[in-house]
Amino acid sequence: MAARAMAPDPMSVTVFGQDEGRRVRGLRTTFRLTLRALKRPALIATREGEIVGVAAFARPSECFFKQMDSRRKTVRIGNRSIAFAVPSLPLRTLFSYLRLGPTTLSRMSVWTETTARNDPKEAHQHIELVAVAPEYQRQGIGRLMMDRALEEMKSLPGMPYLETNTEADVRFYERLGFEILHSVEAMNVTIRFMAIRQWPRVPPEESDLTSKLPP
Repeated sequence: MAARAMAPDPMSVTVFGQDEGRRVRGLRTTFRLTLRALKRPALIATREGEIVGVAAFARPSECFFKQMDSRRKTVRIGNRSIAFAVPSLPLRTLFSYLRLGPTTLSRMSVWTETTARNDPKEAHQHIELVAVAPEYQRQGIGRLMMDRALEEMKSLPGMPYLETNTEADVRFYERLGFEILHSVEAMNVTIRFMAIRQWPRVPPEESDLTSKLPP
């Protein structure tokens, strides 16, 4: 579902190519890795038992890119070496990535390294994924999930933070109180880095984080 929702994204097209099926397969592998790396469950929206939306965020210091810093891999394919940084990879997932080919892996490396370099140094809660099934978009599901996510984030120190690649998404997040911190160009795609700057900082001694979040 999430892979279908994000397939039209400009960065998805740049990284995985024009073929929609190939983009969906590549994104499915990527999202499995991202969600697996999270230390908390994602929020799920359902309608009549069908999953129609997902929103996932990481606690401070546990975002995908912070985990990347501790694990860097280099894969040699023929005469080419592809360097990328990811959390611990199950063998099956590694093979799925290798099947994407050296060109796609090189583009993925540029994408992830660019976003990782711009990850804030200050404490933040990284919104890793917000996606609604294409057939259920523009029905308020994304807003409901984000309202719920932001409500949960209130118990944690660190500003809500995310990246996005489209003007429509920028307008959506601005209505929730986000603002653009800065933007960069990567492979002819503009990546906007957004956050809610004015976010309550809860001192650790006043907030037992482990008791307020599911394991």
